[in-house]
Amino acid sequence: MPDARQPLVVVVDDEQGTLDLLTDVFTDMDLRVLTTTDPEVGLDLIRQKRPQIVFLDLNMPKIGGMQLLEMVVNFDSAIEVFLFTGDYSTSSAVEAIQKGAADFPDCSCRRSFRNRERVGGAGLASDVAGRAWSVRSL
Repeated sequence: MPDARQPLVVVVDDEQGTLDLLTDVFTDMDLRVLTTTDPEVGLDLIRQKRPQIVFLDLNMPKIGGMQLLEMVVNFDSAIEVFLFTGDYSTSSAVEAIQKGAADFPDCSCRRSFRNRERVGGAGLASDVAGRAWSVRSL
């Protein structure tokens, strides 16, 4: 059963398989996780629950990840937002960072989380968990 003292991560992706995978990874790291396939529902969750960290898929119907990033940053710039996609491009990464994303890793999210691969010198999943716990302790 989730503990309210555990950091909260919200994940928004239109693919249920990715949500299931990230839920497994983050709950194994003692993080609370809320997920949705609908970006509008995701924005409502973010506004209501005020998570420490948000993961957004770049390419989603209705509201794209870049647009949702801007909405989250405008709502609360202290929320760390990570964008991910299977179709990484340097220009998208630069745009995401300029708009306030904490990171936009150059990797396939599914592969990196499943294998806990090292990304940028640190395991991305471990880095996220560490950030969430450090934000929570402030």
